[in-house]
Amino acid sequence: TPAGMMQYGPYLTSLPAGGHTVHFRLAVNTLNTSASNLVSLIVAQNGTPLIRANVPWNVFTRANQPQDFSLAFTNTDGALEFLVHWNQTPGGPTLTLSDMTIDGAHNWVAANVAHDIGRLDGLDTWEADPIRDRASGYLTKGPGTDELGSGEYAANFELKVDNFNRDKSELAVLSVVESATGKVIASRSLGRNEFTNSLYQTFTLNFKADTGKRYDFRIWWQYSPDAPRLTQRSVVVQLKQASSPSPAI
Repeated sequence: TPAGMMQYGPYLTSLPAGGHTVHFRLAVNTLNTSASNLVSLIVAQNGTPLIRANVPWNVFTRANQPQDFSLAFTNTDGALEFLVHWNQTPGGPTLTLSDMTIDGAHNWVAANVAHDIGRLDGLDTWEADPIRDRASGYLTKGPGTDELGSGEYAANFELKVDNFNRDKSELAVLSVVESATGKVIASRSLGRNEFTNSLYQTFTLNFKADTGKRYDFRIWWQYSPDAPRLTQRSVVVQLKQASSPSPAI
């Protein structure tokens, strides 16, 4: 692919004035000790760059695993752009830009994690329905992330159904799972009656994370002939409170 912009926009004008941090999620398909700069991350306002940072190949620590790269900037007045420039490094890897968030949230779109059932419903959303999915299974699971530090978090699942007021049946189980052991850290059942319309709604699951452990955010879809179509747009994980270090003995 020739050198050029992987991402423009979104020409954001609603962000409050002051300091902010934008997070880019990038992954490469193979590791290397090369210091060649694969991409440049840029925050621009009214067409003028505010800050730029290069991302060398050797900062990636795991293949095919998105990593967080952040840029701090100050918003004054005008339209903000968050740009990613691909440098076309000779012999370089395949690089994937999966998500971009502002001010500390960890975000995964539903299409970019693993699935046992369902299919794409739009560019980034994933859905299951009882016509084509004739058994229960994981609508989404993953990403096995180890980027969360110790602390209390909220996992916010963005979901919608096509029929919300038929009954009170259980249609899914939301869970946070320690990837290496399969231990369920937190879970909750989700009933059809918890949806108040057919638009996207956010359902929150609180949990405690420990530094260095890997976590999945899973949705188990419960099949029944009368189940609604369930669609997930994303899961957004936000720090509620960082854990204090233990006192020295």
